[in-house]
Amino acid sequence: NERNCLHKAAITGRLEIIRLGLSSNVDVHVTDVYGRIPLHYASMHGYVELVQALIDAAPDTVNFRDQDSFTPLIHAIVRSQLPCVQILLARGADMSRIGPGEHIPLNLCCQYASLEIMELLLQRSGELLPDAEGLYPQHLVARSGKTPQMLQLLRKYGADLNQPDKLYQWTPLFHAASEGHVECLKTLLECGVDVDIIDEKSLSAMYYATWEGHLEC
Repeated sequence: NERNCLHKAAITGRLEIIRLGLSSNVDVHVTDVYGRIPLHYASMHGYVELVQALIDAAPDTVNFRDQDSFTPLIHAIVRSQLPCVQILLARGADMSRIGPGEHIPLNLCCQYASLEIMELLLQRSGELLPDAEGLYPQHLVARSGKTPQMLQLLRKYGADLNQPDKLYQWTPLFHAASEGHVECLKTLLECGVDVDIIDEKSLSAMYYATWEGHLEC
């Protein structure tokens, strides 16, 4: 798998091996078969001291992208590693998207991470962008159905809960209704979203809830 001792130490959380490797000039920029450097693994496994040591040794690695275009920050977000997210942001981790096919940290947070991480990201940047599918953060929360409270948090930071996506002109209500996510749907209704909006096919959220057989929705 083309990993060196720093990769192995970052995966298993061995700080003493990281320090020994760094003092012996083992290259922190070496990538494994997945295009990942040791900092990727330390971030995804939540090893805070290792993350700090690796960034201190090579500050230029903080935004290094692997073969999936995942930075250390994105790996930390997907694994809900709040302390690592805090450190990476403090050390200059990039929250923006470089190209149209790149991952957006906030959007991935909507599907994988915690409310605490979402608020941290929103505090850093309130910019809400569509992903490669044309879905904004509020659509991703409604579609995943994992944490309805994220909808209220996004609204607090200026998200429009009646925002149509760029895919089918669906609002978050459509996604919640189509997927059968009752709690997300209730949260949206409590926020006063428009239930009469229609999509590009002139169909309503009620239609999709009925079509999919989600009776409670």
